[in-house]
Amino acid sequence: MHSPVKILASSEEELGILSACLQDALISLNNASFDIKNKKFFFLANRYQWEKSTPKKGLRTLAAVAFENIEKVETANINLKERSSQNLSLLNIEQDKNHVLLNFAGGIKIRLKTNQLKIKLRDEGIPWPAKAPKHE
Repeated sequence: MHSPVKILASSEEELGILSACLQDALISLNNASFDIKNKKFFFLANRYQWEKSTPKKGLRTLAAVAFENIEKVETANINLKERSSQNLSLLNIEQDKNHVLLNFAGGIKIRLKTNQLKIKLRDEGIPWPAKAPKHE
C-alpha cells in the first residue's frame, strides 16, 4: 500500500528529519520558484525514499517542498534566473540563525533568509523503482 510522506518542519529537530528524507533528491531549476509576494520558495523534487528502500530494491517519488516566511533567496555557484533542466543533487538542508541553507553536490548552495522556520514536504504520486544513489 502506498503511504505518502508528509512532514511539517518548524524546529531544528524536525528540519533534521526533513533533510534526511530529501538526501539525494534531484531538483531541476525548472521546477523551483520564489514567490516574493507570498514569501514562499518551493520546488518539486525527485526524492529517493530512503525510509522504504532496501539494498536490493530502491524507490523514488515526486515530492513537493515549500519553504514559508522567506524574505530573500541567495545562491552560490548557480544562477536561479537561468532555468535549466540540469538536475541538482541535494546533499542536506541546515539552519544557520535566520537562514536555511540547501547544500547541493558541486558546491552549489541556495540560502533562504527567514524570520520563522516553516517547511512542508509532501510526496506526490506513486513511487517507481530506482537504483540507490552512490556516494563518493
